Amino acid sequence: MLLCASFLQLHPASVVPSNCTGLSKDQLAVKNRIWNAISNVNTVYSIGCGPGNDVLGFLALQACLTRNQKAAKQVVLLDWMINEWEEAIINTLRPILEKADLVDAKSLICAKCNVLKPIKDEENTSAETLLARKSGHDVRLDLYITSYLLSETRGKWHGFYLDLVERAASGSLFYFCEPKPWQLHELRRITSDLLDFIWMDSSMYYPALQPTEGRTGPAVLLGVKK
Repeated sequence: MLLCASFLQLHPASVVPSNCTGLSKDQLAVKNRIWNAISNVNTVYSIGCGPGNDVLGFLALQACLTRNQKAAKQVVLLDWMINEWEEAIINTLRPILEKADLVDAKSLICAKCNVLKPIKDEENTSAETLLARKSGHDVRLDLYITSYLLSETRGKWHGFYLDLVERAASGSLFYFCEPKPWQLHELRRITSDLLDFIWMDSSMYYPALQPTEGRTGPAVLLGVKK
C-alpha cells in the first residue's frame, strides 16, 4: 500500500497541500518524468525483497495504469534469505500472480543477494548476472525497489548500491523507503551525480524539511538515472 500511495503522489491530479512551498521547476520535471515512465517499466527488481510485497504493489499499480495490459516482462526478487522466502511464500505466490495476469510465473526469478558485498563478489554471482550492465542500445526500462534495507545494513551498502546505480540504464527508476531518512541522505550524497531525486513522503512539498530527519511516517525517496 505504501509503495502505491507513494507513486500515486506523482499523478497529475494528485492534491497539493494548500499551505506548502510546492515543487521547484526541476523537481516538477523529475516528478513528471517518473510518472510518465511507470507504465513502461519492463523489469522490476526488488532488493532485500522478503516475501515480495513491494513487487505486488507495483504490479497492481501498473496493471491499473495500463488497463490490465502487462507491461512488466520480468520480476527479479533478490534477498540474502531468498531460499527460505521461496519455500515459505514465493512459490505459492507464482501461480497467484499468473492467475491475476500480473506477470508470467516463469518470468518471476529469484536469486541470492548480499548488499554488504560488491556486486562482483562471488556471493553475488547469480545476482550480478541478473543485474548485468545494459548496453547503450537497450531500450528496457527498469525499476529497482529497496525497502527498509539501507537502515538495517547501516552504511555497509555503499559499494553495492553505487555499482548498481552506475550499471543501470539511463531512465531507470529507483524507489527507496526507510523508517527514517538518515541513510537516504547518505544515498543522495554518493549518487547525486548519477540520479535525479524527488522526496515522496511528508516532506515532498516542503523543501525546508527535506534535509532534516523530520517526517510523518516513513521516508520515501525516488530517483531516476540521468
